Amino acid sequence: PRLLRSGMATVPMVARLEYGGSRVRPVGASRGAKALSPDHYEVDFHSPDDVAALHQILRGSENSIVGWIINLLPLACQPLSCRPSEYDDVRRTTVAAFNVVKEFQSDLAASAREGGGRLYNVTALDGKFGLGGRVSDSIAAAGTLGICKTLPRESPQVEVRLIDVDPTIERDALATSLLNELFLDDDTTEVGITSEGRWKIELQADSEPADRSPLPPISPGDVIVVTGGGYGVTAETTKALAVLGPRLVIVGRSPLPAVEREETRGLDRLALRNLLLSQARSAGRKILPAEIERGVDRILKDRQSLEDLAAFEKAGATVEYHSVDVR
Repeated sequence: PRLLRSGMATVPMVARLEYGGSRVRPVGASRGAKALSPDHYEVDFHSPDDVAALHQILRGSENSIVGWIINLLPLACQPLSCRPSEYDDVRRTTVAAFNVVKEFQSDLAASAREGGGRLYNVTALDGKFGLGGRVSDSIAAAGTLGICKTLPRESPQVEVRLIDVDPTIERDALATSLLNELFLDDDTTEVGITSEGRWKIELQADSEPADRSPLPPISPGDVIVVTGGGYGVTAETTKALAVLGPRLVIVGRSPLPAVEREETRGLDRLALRNLLLSQARSAGRKILPAEIERGVDRILKDRQSLEDLAAFEKAGATVEYHSVDVR
């Protein structure tokens, strides 16, 4: 109850699920991972290590697996006033959902054969996933939707349902509606709950826009600003524009990479890993595999970025790069 705004739906849901014979384990937000009682826990959802520790605690001596997850964390999102400091709140909400989904994915997949394998993610945008014509106070929760929808792509046996509720609904009524969704035999992925009843998203064909005139042609020297840096899908898209001879202003978060050192040039991932390991041993530093991999990733990414920028110029574009946080 401390986790959610006004204890929204948590207490009545737990009570009714337990009355129906389910073993429910409420998990609140706190630092570390600990059991407050045999079936009540707290964890720092933003720490992958702590979520993994919670997983081991839940397994216990019986090696139990988790069959269902009801993610009510998004209900705890506070209203946003668009201050820059709140961007971290949005990120943390999504990271928490990611850590839970990633850690318990194997349990959900394994339990699907026995009636488990279900993930329910509950948001309170407006009961219509923000499509109801008004700006939601809890828009920070929207990032959890995409995270959860990726799970059945990787584990098709897992059933995911996204439930968006009107935050003004009285909590007992909300608990009843949520419980109905848990046991409803329906393959709808996105369900809204409003005071008027159940709501779902449907796609429908729309007429083509009347104006389908082509964009003006790009002429040599035209300025094109490209955000996203000189790497990955951004670079692949920009290569097609470079042949038209524009002035490309590339904007990325990272500083422009320095010219690659001679000792790493031409080395593939395995050779780079061995080189960094050897350097760490020679310097007497503690070898941390994750740190080694980050170093390898950085070298390869910087190398690719420099190669892409050079390719833009070779194709005929004038290129300049700026390190900018577009927020």
